[in-house]
Amino acid sequence: MKKTLILTLISSFMLLGKADAQLSKLKNKLTGGGRSESKVENVTGDVTGSYTAIKGVEVKSGFGTKKLKNISLKLDADKNEIEFSAGKDKMKFVGIDKTSKKMKMRVWRADNPSNKYWLIELEPEVIAIIEDVSVGNYELKGKGEKVDDVLAKDASKLSTWDIETAQAKYEAVFSAANKKEANKIKDRLIEDYPIYKKYMGKAVFANKYTVFNYSYVDKPTDDEKGFVKTAVLGDPIYLAAYFSNSVEGECGSDCELDIVYEMGGVTVSRVDLRKDKTWQKDIKQLQGGRKTNMFCYNHGHSLWNPSANAMDYAFWYCLYQNKPKFKEGGKYEMKVSFYTSRDGNRGAKLAEGSITFTYDAKSQEKMRNPMGAVRDLVED
Repeated sequence: MKKTLILTLISSFMLLGKADAQLSKLKNKLTGGGRSESKVENVTGDVTGSYTAIKGVEVKSGFGTKKLKNISLKLDADKNEIEFSAGKDKMKFVGIDKTSKKMKMRVWRADNPSNKYWLIELEPEVIAIIEDVSVGNYELKGKGEKVDDVLAKDASKLSTWDIETAQAKYEAVFSAANKKEANKIKDRLIEDYPIYKKYMGKAVFANKYTVFNYSYVDKPTDDEKGFVKTAVLGDPIYLAAYFSNSVEGECGSDCELDIVYEMGGVTVSRVDLRKDKTWQKDIKQLQGGRKTNMFCYNHGHSLWNPSANAMDYAFWYCLYQNKPKFKEGGKYEMKVSFYTSRDGNRGAKLAEGSITFTYDAKSQEKMRNPMGAVRDLVED
């Protein structure tokens, strides 16, 4: 950091697995197991005092730098500001009420907008330094931030509050907050939108995307009269779903959405295909980042829109592998499921639905372009 404080950016410990698993690990480490989630809460205490850091802070010293593990914090309770001192270097952190209320723990952001560090109170007299994913954020969002260091007045507490455990609590707190917020949205949808209440947890299909109220997020006024349970292979077909929970509420904001297609013993996952560079250009990530809190996936996902030549390559790859079975007059059922996914691993199911396709005399010609596009990728 300029002039005042330089925090050494050592590789952050990357946690794998779900927030629930992290919370379980946290419970076991702190209590020996059996502690309920509702009790993993913070009780505020006196912040002011001398602290010991696990990794320490790197500060300027002559022509080089030196690492200090003795840190001083001074809280101005009236302003809710902390003066962070390492040797002669000082830095100010300001309290952020919105994030503090969401996390139910005290949170401070570095006053310098070019700085991406935060302080959170894990428990009385134990403070974590959080590295944000980018500079200029005015609240923590639980989307990839990492615990960079842990400070404690009593150094013996650092054997319990190591960086991994602090990261687990941080993510568990956001997981609980996300689930609470998701439940509020779900209750509102059930009360205000009959279409959501009726089709919650279901995937649906239509032959026109205008059936869906695609202009407004989580305000479904879709016309269910336009939903179809059968379609002709090669004709336009669109997909939507009404999730039983949002991706964020079920899995966390660092998760994404996966769609899985099943027909005739063939299973194709969008996320699994994206692991192969062959498909990454044509199969984009769904509902990652800011969109993970959506309950209604009702913008009219194009499985096949011939007028725009828009297609879901995963859907067509499933059909491509079933191609030898297609015969005129034949009927073929496909199941479509929506799942959460973290780090390429399939999680909870959010919705599912089935449709029966008929193969008629014109199907082969109408399927020529999308089948050819898939063949070109597979055979390259």
